[in-house]
Amino acid sequence: MKKYMYIAIGVLAVLVFLVFQMRGMAGLEVSAEDVKGMIDSKEKFTLVDVREVYEWNESHIKQATLVPLGSIATQFEKKFPKVKKDDKIILHCRSGVRSMRAVKMLQQMGYTNAYSMRGGILAWTRAGYPVKK
Repeated sequence: MKKYMYIAIGVLAVLVFLVFQMRGMAGLEVSAEDVKGMIDSKEKFTLVDVREVYEWNESHIKQATLVPLGSIATQFEKKFPKVKKDDKIILHCRSGVRSMRAVKMLQQMGYTNAYSMRGGILAWTRAGYPVKK
């Protein structure tokens, strides 16, 4: 009986941890609809695609610049020398996982206004928004 109680407590602890992790990430994400609205309203922000070159070549958002995740730490400031630490930066990948990692990396570099596009380019194309091929 005690064994099952410990297992239940362990599972509950993991679930609570995951909920808090997800709530923390929610503030770091924007939707594809938000990004499309920002583009349409000509809001000033930097859109970065963190996928690999072959993925970019298949299709990409016209306004995005490619900086693969593996080179964010070394190439971001070289590619965007005019981007200030508090400028709005939106990152996207295929589904949102790599771009969330990129957000965390930029935060460690001192960028305070970086967001991941939830669902990545999959959400973008699912919404019917244009891509360049």
